[in-house]
Amino acid sequence: MLRDEHEAVLDTFEEMLETTSRAVKTRKDQLAKLQQLLLPHMAGEEKVFYPALQQEEQELTFEAYEEHRVAKSVLKDLLALSPDDERWHARCQVLQEIIAHHIEEEESEVFDAAEESFGDDELDEMEQRFEQAKKQAPMEL
Repeated sequence: MLRDEHEAVLDTFEEMLETTSRAVKTRKDQLAKLQQLLLPHMAGEEKVFYPALQQEEQELTFEAYEEHRVAKSVLKDLLALSPDDERWHARCQVLQEIIAHHIEEEESEVFDAAEESFGDDELDEMEQRFEQAKKQAPMEL
């Protein structure tokens, strides 16, 4: 499930980065979609996934929290920028790079640690709690 959400986020970035400054409505729509994908996902990870892993993988989880903090900051800056601003594409590219790096580490290191630390029943229960946390996540930064 997390991998599917990661893929949706990366696909949205691809669509965003293909736009030009004349595509103001498309950029606004894609940015809104990105926000709807990212914020609940990050909230679910921060409320369920990372705390469960923190005992076993403290350094990995601290880094993941920090990457989320930086990504939220850049996302907030991107949201404040007009879609036709000449800096929009560069800021979007930086956010995409931060998120892509985070996803790569998560899928190669964090997920492996989770699979080693938790049984299938625990992972299923965490997935249910993750979905609930996403529903309660704030949609604004």
